[in-house]
This record gives sequence, structure tokens and C-alpha cells, in this order.
Amino acid sequence: MKKYTKNLNLAYDPFGPAAAAKRLFGGGNRQQLLDQIIEHSLYSQSIMSVTGCLGCGKTTLAKTYCQSFGGEAVCAFVPATLFMNKSQFLEKLGEQIPVHLNDQETDSAVGSIHRYASQLDLEMKALMLVVDDAHELSSDVLNLIMAIKNSPAAAIHVLMFGETQLQSMLQSALSGKADLTLIEIEMSELGGEDTVEYVKFKLAEAGYDGELPISVSELGNIHNLSNGIPGTINALVSNALEEVNFSATVSEKLPGLISLGNRYWAVAATLVVLLLGALFVMDPDPRLDQQQSVADRGSSISIPVTLESTAATTLNTGTIAAAEVVTDFEQQVTTIKETSAAIDEAAIDVIDSVVDAEIIAGATATETDSPEALKEELKEEPAPDISAFEQALLEFPASSYTVQIMGSHSEASVQRFVQDELNAAQRGYFETRFQEKPWFVVVLGNFENRADASKAIAELPASIQSLQPWIRTLADIQSDIRELIATN
Repeated sequence: MKKYTKNLNLAYDPFGPAAAAKRLFGGGNRQQLLDQIIEHSLYSQSIMSVTGCLGCGKTTLAKTYCQSFGGEAVCAFVPATLFMNKSQFLEKLGEQIPVHLNDQETDSAVGSIHRYASQLDLEMKALMLVVDDAHELSSDVLNLIMAIKNSPAAAIHVLMFGETQLQSMLQSALSGKADLTLIEIEMSELGGEDTVEYVKFKLAEAGYDGELPISVSELGNIHNLSNGIPGTINALVSNALEEVNFSATVSEKLPGLISLGNRYWAVAATLVVLLLGALFVMDPDPRLDQQQSVADRGSSISIPVTLESTAATTLNTGTIAAAEVVTDFEQQVTTIKETSAAIDEAAIDVIDSVVDAEIIAGATATETDSPEALKEELKEEPAPDISAFEQALLEFPASSYTVQIMGSHSEASVQRFVQDELNAAQRGYFETRFQEKPWFVVVLGNFENRADASKAIAELPASIQSLQPWIRTLADIQSDIRELIATN
């Protein structure tokens, strides 16, 4: 859990790799896209494909789609994986509908699904088959899905989500099948204003209702770096929030502290006035000054008794007044002490928060800090283990490029793919997070410019080119690796 989650009092980390969206962000035409998909489901018998780049929000859209029908339809959500065969696909589908599909022959399983769809049709319900990450499926499984879709007795709606190569895969699978048609929908990236609203939406989902903790200009930079891809926006915003100096919240306590200080000085000013008044009351009678002046000049004039009596009376009165002033002075001092104690307590709270922030940021200890305690506080966590290939990726120049071949949730499948399909040097995979689960991405090469990377793609075998490899910057990949390291 990152520290900004605590500093912003969030219920969870909304930008973390494992953060599950509770509802769909409607901006960036996402709501219109959802409405369009639902409409096609109700009034069209075509297969639909929704494609977009990694991290653009396809899974969230797919799950929101399934939740949109309520009791009007049965939605079977199947997350595809690399090297998934027909038996595995049917097993996953059987977990979503009340039909036993295990250990059945393919034709028998397809018939059972068709019969179940016919029963739903009599109940005025539809069967929605939603496949996520469909670009990872083999042609055999795609043909199985076409057979399921082509029901003679009831309508079965098929919606497939995947990366851009899914379109060409489906067009090949549908080649020669005149009875099946395809509707292609593409998810676009977020615009600049949509990015700001998206960040506000994510924070609000986690329970935050204050001002944006990062500036709009910084969000503009994040938008440019992420190309408007929500998954990348999440990672960049998470990094930016980690760098925010939340000790600035001390300023929220300053008005109260200033108010206490104002009352303190008001009491001090009152005390000065009282002291001046005391001096005035205790000033001797002018006639005593006159008698002292005569005595200084050596005059032989005697001092009348009545004058001595008057002076004594005046002195007694001054003593009584002085005693009253002293009593009042003591009361004011007591008030000042109480106010000062309140100020000290508030100041300690402010100082504590500042010190906490400085320690987190690695600030140098003051003379009163315990060196042993500070060393323990600043002790670095041991770096998590990463593979030699991932370490090499981190050491490559951030300005260079590589070619992403494919990605999968199955590390074993990726390892077999790298071993069997890629023979060139500088090939391997790195780990990140996608759809709340480990995601293993295969990349190939380290190129100084895009032209060299494009040339390398053109030289790949046709079997690998069919996976639609694409060019990525090393800076983007390094950010993914460091983000995973930070969360471990």
C-alpha cells in the first residue's frame, strides 16, 4: 500500500495494479460505447469485437456490459489465456452456465449449449457469451466459438474483447462463413480533459472528496506521456502522488495557531496597559516631591504633621492599588500560561506532522534526533528479486525501443513460447500487472530508433508476425518494471 493512500484517507489504492474498478468511467465516450454495444446485442445477430491497446479499459467495459442486463439475460464471462485449447475453454464456460460441459466431445458440448440457449429463449432471456483477451485464442478455439454462435434453435450473442490483432484473427476465422457477420468497434484513448476527469473519478471511487492533490498542468504532462491510455495514466498518477509533499497540510492547522497567537499578544498588550496603570497609581503625591525638593536645598522649614499624614494615606492607597494590580497581573499570567500551553500543544502536532513527512522523504536528523532511531526509520528495504533479463531492460537507454511480441497471464506458457519460438539474442519477458493478476510480456531486441525496430518486425517469421507485434519505448517498459518493484 502506497503512502498517499493513507495521506489522502483513501479506502483503497485506486491507481494500483490490483485496483478493481467498481463502475465504468463514463467519460471519453465510454458510456456511449457501452450503450452502442448493448444496442447491437439486442437488435443484431452479428458477432461483435471490441479492440483496443493494453490498458485502455476493455475488461472493465466487458464486466460492466455483463452487469447491465440483470435478470434479462445470462452473461457468461470467459477470460481467455494463451494456448487455451477447446477443452479448457468449454471448462471455463461450464463454470458460468448450469450446463455440464466437462468430458464431453466438442460436438456434444456445443449441442448442450444450444439446448440451454433454447430454454432461455422460452423464458424470454438471452445468452451472452463474452470472451476477454480473445486475441490470445488459437484458431481452433475461435472456430469452436463460431460453432456455438451458429445455433439453429436460439439466438446466442457473442462479444469478444481483445487487442488490435483480434480483428484480423476474426476476419480469418469468419472467412467463408456467409451466415456469420462481424461488427468491429474500437476503443479510443482519453482526451486531455477526460484524463483530468478520470483521475477525479478514480479518487472519488476510493472515498476522496477534496481538491486534486496534483496540479492540472501536471495531469496534462501525464496525459501526454500516457497517450490517454487509462492503465498508463494509473501508473503515472500513482508515481506522481508518491512524490507529493503532504506535509503541506500543516498549513491547514496554521489558522488555529495564528488565532491562538493573536489571543496571546492581546493578553500581552493588556498586561502592558495594566503595568503602566500600576506605575501611575503608585506615583508619590506631588506635595511629597515639593517637600523633598525643599529638603535637598537644605531649607530649615519644618514639615507639618498634616502633610505627613496625607503622604501616609496616599502611600497606603497606592499599596492597596498595587496589590490589586499584582493580583490582576497574576491572573493574566495564569491565562497566558494556559494559552501558551494550548499553543505548544498545537505546535507540537504541527511539528510532528512535518517531522514525519521529512523522515519519510529521507530528511537529515536534527541534533535532538536519536541516530539509532533515525537509522532504523530510514533503513532501506531489500530490493525484490528480478530476472537477469529484467535487469538488462532497466539498464538499456530509456530512449531506445523494443518490440513487444505478446503478453499472457501464464508465465509457464510465456517461458515455453520464448524457448521454442524466439531464437534471437536479447529476447525474454518481464513481469507486470494487468487485470489484477500477474502479466508476463515477451519483448525482443534493443533498438536505437523506430526504423530499426520496424525492420526487425518485418524479419520475424510469419507465425510470430500473426501476433501483431508492436514497438514500445524502453522508458515505458522500465516504468512497468519499477512500478511492480515498488508494490512488492
